Amino acid sequence: RPPSTNGQPRPPSRSGLGLSIGPVHPSLLSNASGARGAVVITAIDPDGQAARAGLERGDVILEIDGRATPSVDAFQRQVSALRAGHVTRFRVIRDRRPLFIAFEYGG
Repeated sequence: RPPSTNGQPRPPSRSGLGLSIGPVHPSLLSNASGARGAVVITAIDPDGQAARAGLERGDVILEIDGRATPSVDAFQRQVSALRAGHVTRFRVIRDRRPLFIAFEYGG
């Protein structure tokens, strides 16, 4: 985990989607993905938006609405910019297979 400013590790990021994420080292990404970085779902609320949409623990999130998510900070910025009612499209890798998961963001 990346260190915080006080030298202590930061906990995994939690989003309004009902999931926690962490960074994925670029060396673990498939060359076929074309990504230089990504985030991975480390925990998911079974009653949250992300689980209802079909996202799962271990999914590697490459993009949100066509915009790369190369870091936890980038992911958080993109999620915070989403508006309720917007149909959001996630590009993920699950079991080494690319997937697109779309759902209406509830805010």
